[in-house]
Amino acid sequence: MRAICTRGSMIIWNTWTVPYRCLGKRVPALTPGRVEEERSVSLFRRRARPGTLRESDSADVEHLMSFARSNTGVEAFVEPPTTVSATTVVFVANTGEWTRRRVRDARAAHELANRLGVPSYDAAVVGYPQRMRDWNVSRSSRRPDGGGSTS
Repeated sequence: MRAICTRGSMIIWNTWTVPYRCLGKRVPALTPGRVEEERSVSLFRRRARPGTLRESDSADVEHLMSFARSNTGVEAFVEPPTTVSATTVVFVANTGEWTRRRVRDARAAHELANRLGVPSYDAAVVGYPQRMRDWNVSRSSRRPDGGGSTS
């Protein structure tokens, strides 16, 4: 947004007249009726969003397909979209190993699972299998720093 200093210590901004001293800035004495200086004022400016949601692509689908082919007992758990992520699907093998990738929408995730012959579930309804949590704990205990939760 732009503000033009036109009279004394007043700013004309989107048809509102605001005393400049209310904005916490000082303006040199201006000749009434004459535009001396133009400044940018950040009233009601929103911060730029740090990023945008990445959509799924063919590499995501290819990764899920190769995971399903290379592991046995794979099940698909479809996660709903959130404010920070798109719809995702988690493939969990019978060993507990898992992978998460973005998908276009929930229907596309279920269709992919059906095409691969993998049972699919809504993660928000049924939750995640215990073998996935066990696999996460065993992986974190094998890390060199011994990190991970013990719950």
